[in-house]
Amino acid sequence: MELTQYITEKHVGGALRARLETLEAAERECIERVVCGLNPSANTLRALMGLAEEIGARDGMSLVEVFSSPEVTAALVEQAPRKVRQKRVREVLHARRYPEIHAIKARLQQARQQVLVDCGLTLELPEDLEGDAIQVSLTVRSAEELARAAERMQQAANHPSTTTVFSILKGEY
Repeated sequence: MELTQYITEKHVGGALRARLETLEAAERECIERVVCGLNPSANTLRALMGLAEEIGARDGMSLVEVFSSPEVTAALVEQAPRKVRQKRVREVLHARRYPEIHAIKARLQQARQQVLVDCGLTLELPEDLEGDAIQVSLTVRSAEELARAAERMQQAANHPSTTTVFSILKGEY
């Protein structure tokens, strides 16, 4: 989709419109590729461009270089619904923009997975990692199942990965 058509169809205005209208030829072609691959709303495109520009400013890269990275390119052409592709591109850019947060989330996920494998319990983290409390839900159908669940809870309480989860949530990483 041509960028002028996108601007018209999505009723893009304000600062985003001004930014899109002043793109250099290579940037324009790059953003047209993004628009064709994702058909994003104006707000989504604004957010993606914002992340890409922040990455570029920090790493000394152009908008074209950021959006042409192998990870972003793969997400743009992925055989998946549009919303899934949008989410994937946002995740890739977010991980590049905030590598420390991405690394922390990866460590948390690895620790949670280890507790699930070893203890059979899923540790639910606080939304947006705000706070240091986790949730563990159990469903049992008998006193015996409850006793086995209590044993698994005790095992999880003593598991090193559970300690890792609490340490990270408390900011001790």
